[in-house]
Amino acid sequence: MGSVALGPLPRCQGATILFNGCLQLHGLIPHGMRLTLITGSTQVAAVEDREIARVCRFIRQHACDGIKVKDVAEITNLSRRQLERRFRSELNRTPHEEITAAQVAKAKQLLAEADMTLEQITPLAGYSHKERLCAVFKREVGQTLGEYRKQLADTKD
Repeated sequence: MGSVALGPLPRCQGATILFNGCLQLHGLIPHGMRLTLITGSTQVAAVEDREIARVCRFIRQHACDGIKVKDVAEITNLSRRQLERRFRSELNRTPHEEITAAQVAKAKQLLAEADMTLEQITPLAGYSHKERLCAVFKREVGQTLGEYRKQLADTKD
């Protein structure tokens, strides 16, 4: 099993145990298999591989610190190639894509919660250059940062 897309769930261990039991009861995962829930500001994923779950937590905690995939690989006992394969197998995306998603989520959060300039948002979202943040945001979200901010303002009115 790779991953299961889930809605918001409680983050307590008891909920994870209960959730695993429900999945097994309904035949959604084989009996005896346990999944680790990975929670973040934008998504929750059920991951069978505990090492990949640990890597996901690390990425979500440090994505905006300028980490690269090589930094992620260094916290594991895996080669970069093994990490990439296991990550793709579990989550159907690469560690780099996970880092990017976390950075974009941070930029979205800052646009929604703070009246900050692009120059202020850029380093907080893990980027050295505002042009790079703008290009990545447009590619990932389909809107410029300005368009996204305007859309947020329009929905608040």
